[in-house]
Amino acid sequence: MKVTSKIYPVVLCGGSGLRLWPLSRRDFPKQFAVSKGGKSLCQRTFERADSYALADAIIGVGHQDYRFLIKDVMGKIRKSNLLLLEPASRNTAPAIASAAVHIAKKYPDAVLICMPSDHQIGSTAGFHRTLTRAVRAAAAGWITVLGVAPTYPATSFGYIKPGEPIKEAPHARKADAFAEKPTRGRALRYLRKGYRWNSGVVVARADVLLDALARHVPDVLSACEAALSGAVEDNDQISLKESAFLACKSISFDYAVLEKEERVAVVDLQAGWSDVGNWEELAKSIKQDADGNRTVGDVRAGSCTGAFIYSPERFTMALGLRNIVVIDTADALLVAERSKLDDLKTVVGELTVKGRPEMVHHRRVAKPWGSYQAVDRGEMYQVKRITVKPGGVLSLQYHHHRAEHWVVVKGTALVTCGERQFQLKQNESTYIPQGAVHRLENASSEPLEIIEVQTGSYLGEDDIVRLSDNYGRKVEVKMPG
Repeated sequence: MKVTSKIYPVVLCGGSGLRLWPLSRRDFPKQFAVSKGGKSLCQRTFERADSYALADAIIGVGHQDYRFLIKDVMGKIRKSNLLLLEPASRNTAPAIASAAVHIAKKYPDAVLICMPSDHQIGSTAGFHRTLTRAVRAAAAGWITVLGVAPTYPATSFGYIKPGEPIKEAPHARKADAFAEKPTRGRALRYLRKGYRWNSGVVVARADVLLDALARHVPDVLSACEAALSGAVEDNDQISLKESAFLACKSISFDYAVLEKEERVAVVDLQAGWSDVGNWEELAKSIKQDADGNRTVGDVRAGSCTGAFIYSPERFTMALGLRNIVVIDTADALLVAERSKLDDLKTVVGELTVKGRPEMVHHRRVAKPWGSYQAVDRGEMYQVKRITVKPGGVLSLQYHHHRAEHWVVVKGTALVTCGERQFQLKQNESTYIPQGAVHRLENASSEPLEIIEVQTGSYLGEDDIVRLSDNYGRKVEVKMPG
């Protein structure tokens, strides 16, 4: 079948990645934090969508808290794109429904390729070939899922049982059954019966998706329609109406539609797929030594067997470990028996409720203008390393309780302090008094790095009064004094 419909990859940018703590955290989850070759999983996903020859434009869907992270990635792709911003996390069914409702207004027969942003794909060419096969099945009216031939009895993936071939869709088979994350014994039985892992990639026409949603979860569809009808549009960004979207229940597309729908097809994905959903999955992508150890960073593993040691920031020595995982980051350390990693999500959730900041925040905090990283802190002082990307501009602001000292390490800073505006170059510094209105800009084409030393009675991030901001964040009109 020749496909003449519009084709829109939809990149689902949600997910908290708690099973990859402490690398993945709530305010900087795995799709942005996990990287290979200097690129995040999210960026690689958008690049795969961007390079798919049949795609007309690309849609990103994600939580408004991550809008700057997503827009930074989307700004690097060539095809036209649109970002749908959710005011709250509601799982994959509302995300897919929102994209389908939006596209169906203009192109009801358009094919949507809904893909998670936190997966690894070994072969982009193989992925694109599979997408084309799935698009053909979708154009024929099938909701199509990409299935992966299992290589081991995974207990962290959902499974699909492929059935008879579909005549009008070469390379596609009817999905006879869906199964959620099984026990190891059941997973072994699934392997023997030819089940596939559910990759989470769904390909379907917009009108077919809307019809299925209307029959199986009409409340979800109506909530998303209301959220879009009251949405705020700003060029390439649509912010869904908060009150309408909050009324939508949280449910996965698998539960909402796939497990109930008759016309679901499976197309085999042969492209080196990995979910990267936990430390065991991430470890599988790293070459092991003769003793079954896998390491990342400057690591010395002596007399260890079956260990996974992740320590990219400092030298780590391990002696005599057996099936132990060590994950070392700047502010948190995880040490666990490999058999206990399934408990990680629960423990992280419990500690989040108790207010442990390490469950939520990294030392490195992403901002729309760049990032900052905490270096040191003590009574009445705090030290940060601030990186401002080219063209980045911090808000015009002042502080009630602290003063700041800035030293330029790299690049050229344009500084506003009170009535003065001046440049600072490498090895130059300035002082920002408490209460002074100030701003930091990088007007150059190279990254700007400065060391900031804060001193004062209170050093919390909420002691920032913004007077103007280039990124649409909340501002005040109250001047100091």
